[in-house]
Amino acid sequence: MDGQKIVYSPISLWKDFDAEALPLDTEEISVEEKDGIVYSYVYFNGNEYQDGISRIYGVFARKKDASNLPAIIVLDEIGQRIKPREVEFWAKRGYAVLSFDNMGESEELQDFTKYPPSVKYANFAYSGRHLTNCDTNAKETCFYHWAANARRAVTFVARQSCVDVSSIGLIAYKESTVIACMVGASDDRLSVCATVFGMCYQDVEVARGQTNSENAESSDERERWFAGIAPQSYLLHMKTPFLLCTGANAALTDLDKTYEAMCLIPKETPWAMWIANRLLDTGLDYFVKNLDKWLELHLKNQSAKVSMPSASYRVLNKKLNVIARVKDDREIQSVAVYYSHEAKNSSARNWVEKVPQKLADGIYRAEVEIYDKTQGCYAFCNVTYKNGLTLSSNLVDVPLESLATVLESQKTKIIYNGGESDGMFQVYAPNSCVETAYEEKLITTAKGPFGIKGVKGKRIATFALNDSRYIKGDDSILAFDIYSKDGQDLTISVVADYGTNQKVYSLTKKLVGGQMWQKVCVAPYGLKGDRGRNLDSWNHCQVLCFEAQNDVLINNIVLT
Repeated sequence: MDGQKIVYSPISLWKDFDAEALPLDTEEISVEEKDGIVYSYVYFNGNEYQDGISRIYGVFARKKDASNLPAIIVLDEIGQRIKPREVEFWAKRGYAVLSFDNMGESEELQDFTKYPPSVKYANFAYSGRHLTNCDTNAKETCFYHWAANARRAVTFVARQSCVDVSSIGLIAYKESTVIACMVGASDDRLSVCATVFGMCYQDVEVARGQTNSENAESSDERERWFAGIAPQSYLLHMKTPFLLCTGANAALTDLDKTYEAMCLIPKETPWAMWIANRLLDTGLDYFVKNLDKWLELHLKNQSAKVSMPSASYRVLNKKLNVIARVKDDREIQSVAVYYSHEAKNSSARNWVEKVPQKLADGIYRAEVEIYDKTQGCYAFCNVTYKNGLTLSSNLVDVPLESLATVLESQKTKIIYNGGESDGMFQVYAPNSCVETAYEEKLITTAKGPFGIKGVKGKRIATFALNDSRYIKGDDSILAFDIYSKDGQDLTISVVADYGTNQKVYSLTKKLVGGQMWQKVCVAPYGLKGDRGRNLDSWNHCQVLCFEAQNDVLINNIVLT
């Protein structure tokens, strides 16, 4: 079959794959115990090929002497090795945890997953087009082999004496969402499947500017990818309860298309979303805790059920209202509504939080502002239940014709003053690499000199520049007051075309320190990009960022 151009469907691709037929032939390399957790470093058989059997390397962790444990299989980001801290995190929460290596060959490490020569491309370092294209068929892509590894990992976990085989879950991070969708749709041994900061949709639009023959081949190749690899094709067949966790401003997630893809899941399969406001592509402590709550509900307390809330909109008295509905109001701790104006990139929307008014049991309403009726409006609600779990509603898309009678609110040049909450800011610095965090790094408000409040943090960002409520001219000056206890450098940055091809323009200012508020003014041409080019206007800027070594307080952010 090598090299044959075949269009596989999610069903035909996995029809003849038996995840339990091949013996595991487990080899335990080493065992260690730390803080009551036992870590076993193992090899076991993966998939069988014409020239050999792949050997999967992983670490299996569980509490010492524990039995009947719910289990979690962790799929790390594509191109990443096993993260010991993550294994420890989930094991300490009472799960048996398996994290295994998909990357393969390594010069730095002694132990890694080993693939036969015929599928050398399954090693990430040699993946080439097998990672991004389907030139022949889906069985000759990296994702097929990595998904096969994941299904074999389910076999390994299910055969461990300490595991409750009826409570096995899978967590996938970022691009590994593709693998999670494949496994969740084809393996009925899983109890739950959760994806974190991943996109359940992949674009398959044919590239333009090609010759007819090139265009035809590209179209055929994309059809093979769409049918056998693209996650939305697998969501149509999803049979495992499914949770999507993402940040409202995650660059990897097109929120609109991802929500549309989630709606493809069959009605009989439970699914839910959590869209975390103020988060991008990394998680904070409360984000991980919420994921843990959902896993606990489905793996440790399977009789408990929580329904997704729903959201809709109505125009009342020339005002746009978002309506949130929850089935069991007795279990509600809090409800929040988030709305945003249209943005070229859905990941760059400036989501504004509104606390809704309770109209009746299970019905909540929030009035939202419209600043430009030529732009659409989007909304969703987050409901936190008494058990601590937060779930999001459906994504509401308000069409332009529904805004025809809505009164526009007055625009402003004031982005932030200390009398407001910190709800418009998030932790982000475009010039720094921040890994998924398991500790608190929240931005707060605090008092500075003379009792004046400001937003506090080391990496402070806002998408307000991308909101139609704020007036920004080409030659506007950005002004703000800042307090820094010590003298230090402050990097001011703006991000244009936020996402994978974003451009960052920055400027460094000296902060004098001391018990004073320092005034800082920045013109667009004072910010420079990576090639030394000056920013010519604020028009395409979507994110405003402040970064310092130590905490600062910022107040009175204005575009004058």
